[in-house]
Amino acid sequence: MTQIYVDTCIISGLAKHDLKPAEQHATEVLAAFAKDSRVSLVASSVAREELEKVPLDVRQPHLSQYSLLGQLSSSCTSWLDPIGGAVIEHPIYQALTSLLPDRPDAEHIFQAYSSGVTTFITTDERTILANKDRIQGISGIRVMSPSEFIRGSNLTSACS
Repeated sequence: MTQIYVDTCIISGLAKHDLKPAEQHATEVLAAFAKDSRVSLVASSVAREELEKVPLDVRQPHLSQYSLLGQLSSSCTSWLDPIGGAVIEHPIYQALTSLLPDRPDAEHIFQAYSSGVTTFITTDERTILANKDRIQGISGIRVMSPSEFIRGSNLTSACS
């Protein structure tokens, strides 16, 4: 089954009901695909950490959306060199942090990469979608909006 990594902006957009109409519809279609076990929607602890920063009085709807997703095990982005004690970053993570201005964006992509997930959906046009070709070149991850995924998928839906 195809695993699709869901970026935090999708989770928050669903919680706040502020996704653009085409992305809202496509995300609902993806949710129907997940319910029918045609895809598996996943996230990592990076999303949870970002959602924990949402103000407490409006956080619960975000966490409720997050809880509907499959959870990936976190992968280490760096480790200590046993000889010299220097911190060594994974080369893929290092390349992503050089490309993307927001470290959590690089962490999301790296978590998908480390877990073998090859599709990443987001509505982050400014950074992630703007760099989707370079991200794919670095990590092999296909980055797209929910509507791009639905248009390009070979899955059928009674919802569309």
